Amino acid sequence: MKLIKSLLGSSAGKVENSSDTTKLEMESLRQRVAYLETALGNYGEQIRALNDIVAAQVVSDMSSSDSGTSVEVLLSSRSLFSSKRADTQLSTKLPRIIDPQPLEKQLAILKEFGYGTFDEWYKLLEPNLISYQEDPEAGISVEENYVASLFRKFVSPYSYGSVIDVGCGIAEQPIYLADFSQDLIVGTDPLSPDLPRNFYFHHGVAELLPWDDNSFDNAVVATSMDHFLDPNRALQEISRILKPNGMLLLWMGFIEGSKKYDPWDENAKPVDDYHMFHFARDWFEPMLKTEFKIVENIEINEVSSFYACQTRE
Repeated sequence: MKLIKSLLGSSAGKVENSSDTTKLEMESLRQRVAYLETALGNYGEQIRALNDIVAAQVVSDMSSSDSGTSVEVLLSSRSLFSSKRADTQLSTKLPRIIDPQPLEKQLAILKEFGYGTFDEWYKLLEPNLISYQEDPEAGISVEENYVASLFRKFVSPYSYGSVIDVGCGIAEQPIYLADFSQDLIVGTDPLSPDLPRNFYFHHGVAELLPWDDNSFDNAVVATSMDHFLDPNRALQEISRILKPNGMLLLWMGFIEGSKKYDPWDENAKPVDDYHMFHFARDWFEPMLKTEFKIVENIEINEVSSFYACQTRE
């Protein structure tokens, strides 16, 4: 709830000198937040509320801004140019998967690595699946999820060649992949292999990606990295399978002040019903920079940020 209040306060400051209509809209938004404080009871509903407030904030920005620098305007303008790299030979077909193992075998390998958090992390798979199925707007990148539509705008200039969506979820196709060639999309996730998907799907974990080095032009991780068992290893794997100068496109969620996560800590417990940990920006970005250089970073709100990152040579 503190996050929702802080977002509301941020929005209010931006419309201090705007029209009476906008001020009335903000007062209505304040009343709604007050109601949400008592009505919200689970993580999925909180995410839905945050999406709604972000949408209201962007509308207010566009109403009050003379410079046209709102998030939505910025992302739309970025979509007009192409960031296609002339020095890269783009894929024209899907990279070949190498010796894929069933999920049970992958999980056994991870357990053998000796991660102290493995058992607690494994228990979270089922509640995450249930929450996605019961509340897809909150947990899956569908059209109704406002921030997902913003992420599509962010991804759009990079929608060339092959792409792997690491932690793609259970949707038939996340909307942020809509601008990629349908035949060049790969998704991987440990959840629900039997659900229909409109792309090639590998039932697997981010820490063990069964593709050769330098296979993909792009990779996407959309609100999934805080569900990985070992984010460091996952970043190494993603960097490995990307081509030189390949792009990693991230949609990250931050809870500032969150304790740095150690997957080897045997005493670690989940921070909520769905996550072993939450990221804070101050320790996430140094970890990201060990494998990638940040090309773009757009903060959508105090929770959500988008990153475009390039593999290091």
